[in-house]
Amino acid sequence: MSFADTLQAKKPILRLGRVRLRFDVHMLVGEYVPPLGWRRFAPELAILVSASAAVGTLTLLLLSEASGVAYLLGALAIGAALATVRLELQKRARQGFVFNYATRTLRIDRSTRLLGSVRTLLIPFSGIAEAGVTQPRPGRYALEVELKPGEHHPGGVEVLLRDIPSSQLDELFRISEMARAAFGLAEPQED
Repeated sequence: MSFADTLQAKKPILRLGRVRLRFDVHMLVGEYVPPLGWRRFAPELAILVSASAAVGTLTLLLLSEASGVAYLLGALAIGAALATVRLELQKRARQGFVFNYATRTLRIDRSTRLLGSVRTLLIPFSGIAEAGVTQPRPGRYALEVELKPGEHHPGGVEVLLRDIPSSQLDELFRISEMARAAFGLAEPQED
């Protein structure tokens, strides 16, 4: 089944887990959406905790002798400051993928863990050995692609969609079917 046939057969999937999907004539774009609710403000909350703990530490040290509580608050301030940096990098991280059917390439964008800079892989469809749905943990699913070793990438497995709930499993299999058709992979064998 081709990409165009699959799109016409059923209505497009607009979101899977935290990924917003956009369909174009020649592309399928998947972009991770920042978390909603209070988690969106987690870096700001962590910096507030860090600043409060730092002020409490200084107050205790200035008003009395060094005590265990002051050291504990100081450790909390340092820990919250480190958490702030980590959460801010996660918030700014750009993750996503693009199936470009016109150029027959898959682009995968991932942020590096330490500095948050973007690492982009551009893989021809012929450089993909396998694609399919996996279950990394109970009740959660992922779409993974196995890359053949190439001149610009070492190969290995890349996760395109992660943490998809079982309630969206049918939609995930539809996207997997489209990916397999695009990459020219045979239908998976039933066990």
